[in-house]
Amino acid sequence: MKLTFRQKLILPLLLSWFCLLVVEGVNVFHTREMRLDERKAQLQAVSDMAVSVAKDHDALVASGQMSPEQAKKEALARIQALRYGTSGYFTVLGTDTVLMHPIKKELVGTQTSAFKDPKGTQVYIDALKAGQAGGGFTEYLWAKPGEKEPIDKLAYNAPYKPWGWTFMTGVYMDDLRAEFTGDLWRAGGLLVLIGVVLNGIVLLVLRNVERAIGGEPADVAEAATRIATGDLTVDLQVRPGDTHSLTFAIQAMRQKLVDGLKAAGVTQDMSFITNQIGMFSYSGLTKDQMVRLRN
Repeated sequence: MKLTFRQKLILPLLLSWFCLLVVEGVNVFHTREMRLDERKAQLQAVSDMAVSVAKDHDALVASGQMSPEQAKKEALARIQALRYGTSGYFTVLGTDTVLMHPIKKELVGTQTSAFKDPKGTQVYIDALKAGQAGGGFTEYLWAKPGEKEPIDKLAYNAPYKPWGWTFMTGVYMDDLRAEFTGDLWRAGGLLVLIGVVLNGIVLLVLRNVERAIGGEPADVAEAATRIATGDLTVDLQVRPGDTHSLTFAIQAMRQKLVDGLKAAGVTQDMSFITNQIGMFSYSGLTKDQMVRLRN
């Protein structure tokens, strides 16, 4: 498919739009992944607090300063009081029961296999599986303290194997989603701004070039070539009001050649004049005259 001059200039503009869209999209999603990785790192770091509490009390048992039952009871009390951020807390799971939940105390003592979130996710079973694997992340729906509507939550599950405990702590993902949405809007606004400026520049250049040429460059070049070979039958279409373009200049030159031939008494039609010009002979001219004429 043959592209017009305008299409050839607009095509790079469309490609630029596409490239900008890809770059901004990749950047937004990369930022989201970075924020998610930061959240995960923070969860792993705070989980060490609960593990440290268990280790400290286990060491008291090993030294004979405290019975295992008393050590576990005090450890649960300390972990229950731990808080971080705006809504961070710990849940402690045994091998098959919930040992401690600081917000929903009605869950304490319930079977881990009995609890599911609104989507049917076995929240505590998944947490135990992650803990048994040495620690890992799980996702589920959970309401914020004081609210009823469950939202996405990301949790890290850290095990303390000597006691068979799993410490579960998580962060809500609504703020991360809000930041992601904000990034999309900002990226879209920036893309539109850059695109408008880029469009303006390209269209301005295109308008000036088209005014200067006055038509399709290929058509103008073909007309100039035909006139140079003596073909005066070519007729370029000059736009209304055009008095300065290349197309106007070539058409004016052609018309002057035709008018000059007619003033010299040549009355035949253009096809005849063209043939005569094409058959023009250099005989009778000196060598220097022929060189000047050819040049």
